[in-house]
Amino acid sequence: MKIAGAPISWGVCEVPDWGYQMAPERVLQEMKEIGLTATEFGPQGWLPIEAQARAAEVGRFDLTPVGAFFLAVMHDPDSDPIPAVNAELDAFEAAGGSYLILAAASGAEGYDARPVLDEAGWQTLFGNLDKIREVCAARGVTACLHPHWGTMVQNADEIDRVLRNSSVGTSGENSKRRIRSIEPKLGPSTENSAICWNRNGWRIAMCRLEGNKPCGGTEPIN
Repeated sequence: MKIAGAPISWGVCEVPDWGYQMAPERVLQEMKEIGLTATEFGPQGWLPIEAQARAAEVGRFDLTPVGAFFLAVMHDPDSDPIPAVNAELDAFEAAGGSYLILAAASGAEGYDARPVLDEAGWQTLFGNLDKIREVCAARGVTACLHPHWGTMVQNADEIDRVLRNSSVGTSGENSKRRIRSIEPKLGPSTENSAICWNRNGWRIAMCRLEGNKPCGGTEPIN
């Protein structure tokens, strides 16, 4: 198994007023020092937006880019996520990256509130997930959905609904769901999709909690 780092393990987050954000130079240097050889890009704007500059920043620390966490509004019929996805994939071509890890953004800032979807909203979300997966696949990138608290897909029932109604897989980050006592429903419909993130051997490093005690940020999630 190969392990990649994620800037969120250093507290780097896209939420406004989240708190102190460490600079890329410090985070990437510390990743290198603890033995990581690859990383995701972190939130939009933390590394340079321009693809060549982004590649140069990560390359200075001998880290291989594996992909990006990407928030997209996918439930709104008046919002088309494809142009932004293609722009990010353009950056992948220059900077590297094999995985686009999607989160179904609510459209609000932060993760404190989200709307309740009606059936039309769900169907729009499923359709956009399939379109994004197809766009990514055509460019050699794997799209996965990351269930995240405060997004449109956060709990076990919603994860199961996505897996039953769209062709996209999910990135299995069970530790965060356990923190909130939300256990994923594992079974025939999720058995293969839940390991989408790991198919080429990469697993993103997260800080996992055992009870109330944090353990190392580079421990793989099992």
